[in-house]
Amino acid sequence: MSDVVTEALRAGAPVETAARLAGLAPRELTRLLSDGGRLADLVAARSKRLSDLSASERSLLRFARSASEALATSEQRLLQQLNRAVFVGDAPLRKTVERFDGSGSLIERRVSEEPQQVDTRAVMWLLERRFQEHWAPTSHQTIDVTVKEDAVRAQRDALLSDLERMASALAARDALVEARQHASTIEDAELVE
Repeated sequence: MSDVVTEALRAGAPVETAARLAGLAPRELTRLLSDGGRLADLVAARSKRLSDLSASERSLLRFARSASEALATSEQRLLQQLNRAVFVGDAPLRKTVERFDGSGSLIERRVSEEPQQVDTRAVMWLLERRFQEHWAPTSHQTIDVTVKEDAVRAQRDALLSDLERMASALAARDALVEARQHASTIEDAELVE
């Protein structure tokens, strides 16, 4: 399982795809990587010694380190392609092949030039999606909030005024209900007499 996952990650596959290739649920692989990462952090911070880890924890730690290295290799490969495209451009890639005989003497040397065309947009697209935490474009918005005291006071006063009107309306309603009850009591008393 470990080799399948690390090779898939090294090739540039997302964690979900690597999990499926290894026959794991994506959440399970994410949990394993997270747990292994926590172990790696503890060992790196010397909060836990490697010798104190159980065999399964050491195995998990090796797996997490291997997967982390595979992700870094994948990112590095994309960066190398991007750097080559940006700094070298479409210059051909010179390839030299040499053959030697049994005594170490050079028999043949072939030099070839292969065209090298890298679509920088495609490489950036891969970086932005595969390694979002480092390469995805970010937008920063600044919100400037200025509170003016006069506006706040005016709003407060309007709310207080509304509350006073509601309180007056409730008091009037209560008085009306009380008057009706009193009138009803008087009517009932007159009927009894």
